[in-house]
Amino acid sequence: MNYYTSEFCKTSELSSSTVNKFNAGSKARNDIEKILDQIGAKRIPILIKMRDPAVPDSYISKVSRIFSNTKSWLKSLDILSKGDTVFIQYPWTDSFILYSKVLNKISKKKAKSVAVVHDLNILRNLNNSGIKLKIKQKYQEELTLKLFDYIIVHNEKMKQVLINRGFDSKKLIVLEIFDYLTDESFTGSKVCKELPIVIAGNLSPEKSSYIYQLHNIKDVNFNLYGANYTCADKYYSNISYKGKFRPEQLPNVMEGSFGLVWDGDTVKTCGGDFGNYLRFNNPHKTSLYIASGFPVIVWNESAMASFVKKNNIGIAVSSLYELHDKITGISNEQYDKMCENVRFLSLKLRDGFYFKKAIDSIR
Repeated sequence: MNYYTSEFCKTSELSSSTVNKFNAGSKARNDIEKILDQIGAKRIPILIKMRDPAVPDSYISKVSRIFSNTKSWLKSLDILSKGDTVFIQYPWTDSFILYSKVLNKISKKKAKSVAVVHDLNILRNLNNSGIKLKIKQKYQEELTLKLFDYIIVHNEKMKQVLINRGFDSKKLIVLEIFDYLTDESFTGSKVCKELPIVIAGNLSPEKSSYIYQLHNIKDVNFNLYGANYTCADKYYSNISYKGKFRPEQLPNVMEGSFGLVWDGDTVKTCGGDFGNYLRFNNPHKTSLYIASGFPVIVWNESAMASFVKKNNIGIAVSSLYELHDKITGISNEQYDKMCENVRFLSLKLRDGFYFKKAIDSIR
């Protein structure tokens, strides 16, 4: 029997701002659960206590959460039997549980544990030289992940980095790209080579500071979709802010020529921790763009670059200053072929093809 864990908390224990953030959920995580539902997996609900950022967090409350959440996890896993498989989305919603106890219980029940990786801090913070952080990641993330029977990773680059860190290659399953489910309201985006480039996601200066340099990219226009854009009161002729939308709305409202997958603090390259992380991860916005019908533009050193080139669904650039020449060098016939390939992949992503394929490789 296949199972999957699904954490939830009592919203009455949190402030209104925290509740809204928690309930908004993650499109990627929600899609994983929906796909597991489709294949007949059974949900294991796990009640956890979350820290409320609006309330000071004391040492006693931290310790209390560790034991309370661990107890809740262990009790919920009583349902498992020999030969079962349980899927756990990683990282956990709350960091305060005794991971080894949870995974050891699954092992003792002779069931298989599968980690579905969304983010890996050991790769996100490679340039951070802090000893305390490295020790924490070593024991809280790396050693914990090695206790799983299988680990579904984003791509071959992420797989190879983990192998170099001592992970068993037989445990590692490559996803290739995240799926992006849509419902019956899906109509697709307006896609045309003459339209601006689309950027969707968190537009805050802290997360995507390169966005606030886009006015330096001459002869290229951008349509921005997302929250936390702080430049709305400034006018740049090549930038149009379209507002923020829920993940399920975006595929129906975006308009553009390409979807841009970029991160970091500069338009010259993908720099900083966020930019460097693109070398190893599959940004979920890539899936959003493809599901919506857009060819994509990616950093040429990103892990997604090989996928984009192999499937002929866009272009890879080293700098955003290359955009004008790269795009004008694409003929209408070449662009139409990219769009055709994107539509083919869109059907797969919207049906959960890639995660289902990863599941099949475990059976």
